[in-house]
Amino acid sequence: MALYPFKNNYSVQRSDLINYFSRANEFCKLFPDTNIMKYAVKRIHNQPIYEDNLPLFESLLLKSTLTQSSCISDVVSILKENQNKRYADKKERIGRTLSELIRIHSKYSNHHEISWALWLAKEFKIDIDKSLYPLLSKQDNPIIVLLALDLREHGLISEKIDENRWKKFLVKDQLYDDHWLLAYEVAFKELISIPTDYLESDPFFKALKDNEVSFYDTTKSEILSIPGPSTSGF
Repeated sequence: MALYPFKNNYSVQRSDLINYFSRANEFCKLFPDTNIMKYAVKRIHNQPIYEDNLPLFESLLLKSTLTQSSCISDVVSILKENQNKRYADKKERIGRTLSELIRIHSKYSNHHEISWALWLAKEFKIDIDKSLYPLLSKQDNPIIVLLALDLREHGLISEKIDENRWKKFLVKDQLYDDHWLLAYEVAFKELISIPTDYLESDPFFKALKDNEVSFYDTTKSEILSIPGPSTSGF
């Protein structure tokens, strides 16, 4: 896609934004195996947007994540940069989109997209729709579960979410398996009411706990790739 000639005019910019994303959508349909939308979002990242056009711009960005999910991290980056620029239904728009992302990608266990949607909910303090709880409860990806529990700690998910599926990973045997991150972090931070003596009985993980080592930092404003599953991930 060639560099789009955006005009330095409020009303014209509205038309430019609509045309730009419309063309990107057309190219996505023509070339479905490429990251056209991700490229389009990156190209528009530094484009100055008039304040009155921001609702439209962010709506188009949110819609682009449903068109091609590979652009979600870039969209989140722009939304975060514009976080202090508020308008009436900003949170509602973001909330509707992240709910749709979770519904769509839960069907295919697309952990990357679900993780970003949950992180976006935390960043903008958006309550997770209760209709999504059953979908989240079925997830066993450690990052998704930790994000969900983190949202619960912040009051964005209620205590009513079913955690029974997650509890089966909170045992000593999982400390050196696929769910080591979940088994350690949940016990270390006491995110679920379970006995945590399995950390005490393992010299390595006991040392981590005693030195207050954590791999999931709730203060970070980005999602990091977590290595694993093996001790080399430490």
